[in-house]
This record gives sequence, structure tokens and C-alpha cells, in this order.
Amino acid sequence: MRSREYTLWLEPYLRDKEIAVQRAPRLSDILSQTRGEPSLLLLIGSTSKSKALGCLATPQRLKQRGRHCGEIHLRLDAGAQSTQSSRPLLFADGPIPHVKDSISERSHTSNLESISQNLPCAGDDLNVALLHIYANLLNPFVDVVCLFLSDFGGMAKIVEFISAWLKTCNNQRLPAICYPRLLVVVDNSAIIKAGKPWEDRWKRNLFQSLRKKTTKPFEQAFSHLSVHHLPINNQIREEFRYLSLKDRLLNESDAIRAIRIEKRMHFVGKHFNAFFDYAYDHFISNSDKQFNFVKASRLLNPESTDLKRHFFNFVNQFQVAQEINNFVLPVVASTILLDSFPPGMHGEPNPICLEQHLQAEIDFDPIEIFETLYQTPWRKALKKLPHTTRAALLPIEDIIYKQYRITGRTLKAMAPVSCVSVDGQSMVYLVGIASAELTSNGLVRLFKPKTKGVNVLGIDGGGARGVIPLQSLFLLEKKLKFYLPNFPIQDFFDVSFGTSSGGISVMALFLSGVPISECVTIFESMSHNAFNRGIVSSNSILSRLSELLISYFADSLYSAYNLEEGLIKQFGEEMTLMDCSAATAKGAKVGITVTGVPNAELLFTNYNGVGSRLSELGYRHVLSDDTCRVRLWEAARSTSAAPWYFRPHHIDGVGTLQDGGLWRNNPIDIAISEARALFPTIAEPDVVLSLGTGYHVAKDVYTSDASPAEASPLSSSPTIPTDSGGVNIGMATALQQPRGLWRSGFITRCLESFMSTMDGQKFYDLPNQWNRAAEGNEKRYFRLNVKLEGKTPALDDVSTMCPLKAETTKQHLERKSLDELAECLISTLFYFELISRPVRNRDHISCHGRILCIIGPGHNGNSDTLSKLLNMLTQQGSKFFVSHNPLPGVVNSPANIDPVTKRFQIKVDLQVRDLDSAIPICLRIGDTNHSISRYRSISASPFTLNGLTALQGWDNHFGRADHGPTEPESIAELVDCSRASKRRLENQRFGTSKRRRL
Repeated sequence: MRSREYTLWLEPYLRDKEIAVQRAPRLSDILSQTRGEPSLLLLIGSTSKSKALGCLATPQRLKQRGRHCGEIHLRLDAGAQSTQSSRPLLFADGPIPHVKDSISERSHTSNLESISQNLPCAGDDLNVALLHIYANLLNPFVDVVCLFLSDFGGMAKIVEFISAWLKTCNNQRLPAICYPRLLVVVDNSAIIKAGKPWEDRWKRNLFQSLRKKTTKPFEQAFSHLSVHHLPINNQIREEFRYLSLKDRLLNESDAIRAIRIEKRMHFVGKHFNAFFDYAYDHFISNSDKQFNFVKASRLLNPESTDLKRHFFNFVNQFQVAQEINNFVLPVVASTILLDSFPPGMHGEPNPICLEQHLQAEIDFDPIEIFETLYQTPWRKALKKLPHTTRAALLPIEDIIYKQYRITGRTLKAMAPVSCVSVDGQSMVYLVGIASAELTSNGLVRLFKPKTKGVNVLGIDGGGARGVIPLQSLFLLEKKLKFYLPNFPIQDFFDVSFGTSSGGISVMALFLSGVPISECVTIFESMSHNAFNRGIVSSNSILSRLSELLISYFADSLYSAYNLEEGLIKQFGEEMTLMDCSAATAKGAKVGITVTGVPNAELLFTNYNGVGSRLSELGYRHVLSDDTCRVRLWEAARSTSAAPWYFRPHHIDGVGTLQDGGLWRNNPIDIAISEARALFPTIAEPDVVLSLGTGYHVAKDVYTSDASPAEASPLSSSPTIPTDSGGVNIGMATALQQPRGLWRSGFITRCLESFMSTMDGQKFYDLPNQWNRAAEGNEKRYFRLNVKLEGKTPALDDVSTMCPLKAETTKQHLERKSLDELAECLISTLFYFELISRPVRNRDHISCHGRILCIIGPGHNGNSDTLSKLLNMLTQQGSKFFVSHNPLPGVVNSPANIDPVTKRFQIKVDLQVRDLDSAIPICLRIGDTNHSISRYRSISASPFTLNGLTALQGWDNHFGRADHGPTEPESIAELVDCSRASKRRLENQRFGTSKRRRL
């Protein structure tokens, strides 16, 4: 029974009146230890098959009394057991479908680390499930299908089985000559002397019977039919009887391997295993559809969803057909080739088997790749060109193939190439260079490490009250300066969004790189200039009437001249969202909300709306291209165009825009949504900070904890019982208040209704607004706001800015939220990555990794930033904890500084139960002897080994977009395929060694 469980690979079984398939990691366990090119042979039968496998394969199976019907086992060649060989020979041991086997339902116990999934196409019929597995899952991967005539009971049963196979098989996405070869094993002593003429006659009879059974051609599933005669039992010893069968199987395998190499459909071990994993997932969910190898190779490295737009934008720069033919098409062709064949893609030379393939084309066909991935967007892009231009263009397929013939063999050996993303995704890749920084034209671009999480910032709108979030950030930076004196607050956040005044603040901080202290001063000055009433400055009834008339005829209370002048002075007149900025230099993503006229929910971003969004989110990105590039000052002008105060702003090519607070004054949920779209591999942000512009809590007869809307600028009496900031009075008193133009008239009520939509605190308090996926995420989410006494200041009340700053400072000093937030931000400077693949031991999985810091030597031009941080943490007695166990030594130990790179790193040895076990890593800020001791998760903690492996690209067996490594740096030391290995004993099971690399 132990051996049965160990060799088990696939098993269909009846569960809850439906067929389910269990898959054990048998194939990956074998192939993960080899770089050779495996051959898979499928043997189907019963008694005779078992006798043959007893001599051909290892480990030896025990008696079959514990074997369930439907099991498919996977075993190794007994004569060449080393997985380090250039050609691991694998035997898939499958049963003959029998109707009686699928009658009874049984409870099923999965073996270790197996996966069970329902197979909808099979219904409740086990025979159908087996045929689907043979014909549609295994068929593209098998070299030879071997049937044992005596086990089937004669030719009629063989014909019936092949017919069922053909009827079940869908048209594989393979050349017909690449289909597996069929070998029928005959051991009938009465006909052994018939020789070759009998074999030909037997094959003709089989084909005649098959044509009577089905109209499906034999070539739809198999490329060749052969018959093999086993020697008579009394003429040769049992263990030597099957040597001729092995030779025949190898000959048949050699024949199909040569064809598959020629047709570029022969795979090395890691690609074989990866393709089978993808094929299995496809089989479970789309068993009636073809499996496409080219598409599967790009599942983890998909082509851009905006290819049509990028193709058109580039081609559209040229209008003359000759220029397009001579320059544009070769550039596009070379770009497609570079994207098609990253290092690690199928076809990369295998050093073990290189001699076999010196004359062979082992890549995917570049034309097939183009037709599968790029042809549709390319043709759609060309349709926008004039007909005469299109008619004069050369076929790009010819140029691709020509360039491939010239450079295809050396694509993977090219020198490092810098690839700048044209869609604003801000990633500048260094192909083949392990570096986090690139200096180009005086700019230093920083990259977020793949295993590091993201911090998200959102700033509410609030007019002059926008000084509150800026003051909060200023106080937070002061707290952080205790650890990092020269580290700006902007460097802690990866995604930042703002609305109205918050949008202006976000743009100044992140796009212009203005220090927070200067930003406060600039904001105050700009507010005073923008909200300058001129001759109308009193609160008298006459003044209010004048304001009303002015705003009605001018469509605003204030002229936009002063506001626009201040914005142009700050952001420049020509700089656009897509230009290089302080944000793009640091890889930061910035966005602001705006509202279209009459009603549209829009975003301006510095990344042009790229990202993976699974569905419509209710808002739309304003995209920049050659015909429309939004200037910074215009974006700021649009988001701050609050109705009543400033007239809407019109941008050519975009439309008429106004304050983003009309649909999302608190943009934090938009920021989180965009962070998930930009970084889809990250489950939740490390830290989410939402900054408010003040709120007033008023009790009424309905509720005692409601968050009221902000006050209308027309509310002049502090005793008016509005939701927006009057003194608390009873409902009876409220009903006795006389109606009037300024107290509860139509205009006042409309304005108060508008202002209520801009209450960011109310939005923040709504339950489930952020769709938090895991418990305890509240520790990652912070809301900094200031409770205001009395009437909430109006949006244009600039006289309150200094008192609001003082109140903000006072309330934050009374709370501990800034301390907690600062510690969380400090902890997210550290992240974890693996340095070797996990290794499976008998009772656990082990691996090696390291804790790193995002701050490197010379960060922001300061050579001592890292050392100051580590020294301050050490002085406080801070320590790292892995799975609640402290790491030895002090944080600033010289052993934690890499002698070559001068970067911080602490090596960590991990042991976990399985690949999906959570691994928490925390930084304890302070000493356990003091009350300030607190545990803060480092970035992206907790992790799983599966998650880390995927994030580091080690699951991208077919190459990464950045041409980075798909294996650990030490992989050559773990697997040396050129080294000879000791032969196993005859009965020794494969995998009894203590360690297996995953």
C-alpha cells in the first residue's frame, strides 16, 4: 500500500455522484530534479502489463489488492534510474476501462499533497473519465501508447478501445505527425512464427475493423501503428523476456522525439512539467477545448492588453509606406521577437542534450507565436491607417521570420537591454542585470522588489481645510525622523491618490517632490490667493446677495485666474502627467479624482491607467496619448473646481471637468482598488493611510454617532439645526425654526446636500467599504482626522488654517496613532525573499531566505541613512521574529551587512509543514522590558513558500517580461546534470532520499 501511494499520479473516482480526479505531485517530484528531456510511455493493460512493468520500471509495486480502479501510476525506468540522465524514461501505468468499475461510489482518502477536482465532462462514468484522461490530457505528452493484447482479450476489444479513444479525443493543437505512436504487444505463441507478413496482415485487419466502428481517422490521435511480439516464456528467462520490448519502446520513442524536435514540440524537463500542469488545469475546466502550448507558455508572462494601441501609436508616427517598411516594421518585428523569446522560453539550449539539437530548430515557430499572440492587435492597429498605406506595406510575418533566422539563435545570449515601458507603467527593465537602480540622463529610477508589499495613501478634499492632512503628514514625518533623519515622507508610499485640495497636495508631494514642510507653506499661500473675494468680503445679507448674483452670472464665486496662476507657478505650464517626475523616478503611482460634466467619474494618473482589472469598477481613466497629454496644472485645476466656488475647467480632447469630490471626496478605496490592479500578486497593502480634512460629530434624535456633512458656506447662524455644524438642539425646536432664504431655503438645502457628499469621514465610517479580505487587517489601516468643535469651517475660510494646524497638532499629540503608524511604516522598509528553492524532507519543508531592507547605501544621496536606522533600532532593543521566534544577534551587527553590496541582509533558515503554511516575520520595536515594545509585520508578511516562489518568478518556467532569472542563483549547485550518479539497487524506490528540491 505504501508503494501504491508513492507511485500514484492520477486517479478518477466517483464522489457525490460526480467524477473527480485526484492528482499527486509525482511528475513534478521526478522532473524537479532533472534538466534532462523526459520520454513518457503509457502502458495500458492488466496482468501482462504488470509483469512487463515489474521488469522495466521501478519501484516494484506490491500486490494490487489495495489498488482502486482507475488509478494511473508513474514509475521510472529500472535500467536508467538516475534523474540526472539526459533522458529520464517514465512509465505511466494505466488500467483498461471497465464498465463495472464505475458502478459503486466510495469514499476517497487523498494521499499526501494530492489535489482533487471534479471533471464535469465525465458525468458519473469512470470509463469516460479514463478515456478523457488518456485521449485529451496525456495524449500530447506521451511518446508511445502501449496496449497488451492478452489483457484486452483480443483484437475486437483493442479496436473497441481505440474507437472510443478516437471519439473522445478533441483535435489536439499539434501537428498530426507529432501524435504518439501506438504499439500493440502480442504474446500469443501460436502466431509467433508468422513473422512480418502476419504483422502487416494483422494491422490491415485492425484498420478495417476500426473503420467499421468509427468514421474518425486513426491519424486524429496516433501517428503510427506497430506490433511487437514477445518471446515465448519457455525460451527465455522472465527478467530478459521484456528487454526486446524495452528496445522496441525506445525505438518508437526515438522516432517520435525526432519528429517533435523538428516540429519544435519537444520539451525539456521543467517545461514538460510546467506544460502538464497547465494542461491539467485546462483539462479540468475546458476538457472539450484544445490546449494551446504557445498560450500556455505565456500564462505567467502575458502579452500587453494594450498592444493594439501601442502598435498604432508607433506606426502612426509615419505616414509614408516606404518609411514604415524600412524602419517601422523591422523595429516592431524585433520587438515581437524579443518579447517572444525571453531567457527560459521553450527552446533555450540544454547543455546536457545540446549535441543532439545543434542542427534542430527547438524554439516555438515564431510565425505561430505571432499568429497566436500578436496578429489580431497588429491587424486592428493597421486598420486605422489609410487604405493606400496599408496596401503598400510588406507582410510583417516575412520580416519576423527573416530576423529570426538571422538573430533567433543568439537572442538569449544578447547583451543586457534596457526596455522602457511605453504605457507609463514606469518599470525600466535591465535585462540580465540584477540591479535595483538605473542611472540614465541624470535620473535614478528605483524599483519595488518583487516580494515587497505596497503602502497606500489617500487624501480627502476640503478646500482650505486641506491644511489638516498636510499638517498630519508633517507631524508623521517628524516622528519618522527619529529613525530616518533624511528620509522624506513620500518615500514610504507606493500608491497615492487625492481629491480636490488633496489632489493638489498629492501632486505637489509626489510629482513635484516638494518637501512636506514647504508643501504646507505653499498650500497656505495658494489658498489665500485662490479664495480672494475682492470687494465682497463681509457676511451681511447684501454681501450674500452680491455673492449669489456674481456666482450665478459668472458660474462661480471666485475667478479662476489666481488659482490657475498659482498652479502654473507650482507645476509649470507644459509639464504633463506622463513626463518624468519625482514619482516616476521612484516608481510611485499617483492619481487624482475628477468629475466630468454632466456626470462622469474619472481618474488622472501618472501611469496611464495600466493594470489588471477583472471587471468594471465604475470609473474611467483619462488616457494620455500623442493627441492628448494632460498638463499637471490643468489636472490640478480640474480636481479643485468645486461647484459654486470655481467654474468647471475644459481640457481639449478630454472634456469639461469639475471637483472630484462630487463622486469620491475620500479616494482611499479608489487608491486600494488601483493598487490591486497595479500589483495583482499582492493580497493586501502593508499600510493604508487615509487623511481627512476635519469632521464634526453632532448628536440628534436619530443617532448619537452620525458623521455629519460639512457646513454650507451660506450657514451664517450657529443655531440653525442643520446636519453640517450647528449647535445641538431638539427636533421640536428645529421644527419651530422659521424658513428663510438663508436658513432652510431651496438654495441652502441644495448646497448642504452637495456638501454632504463631500464628507470623507462619513464615507470612511461606512461598513465593508474596503472589502477587507482577511481578519486583522484593521491593524494595517489608519485614518488620521481631526474632530472639530462648533461649526465646520467652509471650504474657502482661509482664516481658519492656522487654528486648524494648531488643533491638528494638539489632537495628534494626545493620541498614539502617529506612533503606531510610524512603527508600521518603519517595519515595511524590510522585506523577505528566498535564496534557494524549498526542499521537501520526510516530515517538513525547509528553505533558505533573507530579510532585506529597501534602503541601500547612498539612498537619496545620504551614505549614512541605513546605518542611522539600524543604530536607532538597536538602541531601542529591537529584534526580528520569524514564526514568533527571535533571531539571534543585534540588528546593526556587521554580519548583517553584505560585504560586497553593502546592503542589509539577515539570512534565515525556515522549516514549515507545507508550501502554503503562513510564515509571519515581525520587527519588534523596542525592548520587552519597556512598555514601548510592539510587534510590527515586515512588508508583505505573513508569506507562504508558494507565494514567494511565484513572486520571485521561479514559477515562470518560460521566462519573465524583465528577462530576469527563473531559478535561484544557486540552482547550478543544487542540480549538476553533467555529474554521474550512482545506480540504485534493483528494488530501491525512487525518492527515498531525505531531501527533494521542489
